[in-house]
Order: sequence, then structure tokens, then C-alpha cells
Amino acid sequence: MHRPISVTRDRTPNEREAIRLVYADMKNRKKNGESDLVIKYRDGFPYIIPARRSSQDRRHQASNSALTQTKS
Repeated sequence: MHRPISVTRDRTPNEREAIRLVYADMKNRKKNGESDLVIKYRDGFPYIIPARRSSQDRRHQASNSALTQTKS
């Protein structure tokens, strides 16, 4: 079986530094208790955003919310 291959372009020193800073920020934010964060790239530059919940998670949360309201 062959391993998957990933090809990326070379990064400039400024791009590499930006990536390093974003990953360091992500590490600090998670260390300080934030969760569900992901790094996305736009135009080749990384940024941190809240992770989207799957539609199954949203349905589960909605059904739990409905159950709580009917019990009250």
C-alpha cells in the first residue's frame, strides 16, 4: 500500500513566522481553557476560528433543550 503524498509550496520567512505565531497563539488559548478552536487558511495565511459543530451535534443539543423545556 502506498502512503499519501502531500505537496506544498515553499513558504517565505514572513509566512513561516506568521504560521509559528498563530500556532503559538492557539496553544496559549487552549492552555487558558478555550476549546473547539481550529486553524484555517485564507489566501495562504492561517487564522484561528471556533470549530463548527456537526449537524448531528446541533440536533442532539436541540433535542436536549426541548426535553429540558418540557420538564420545567
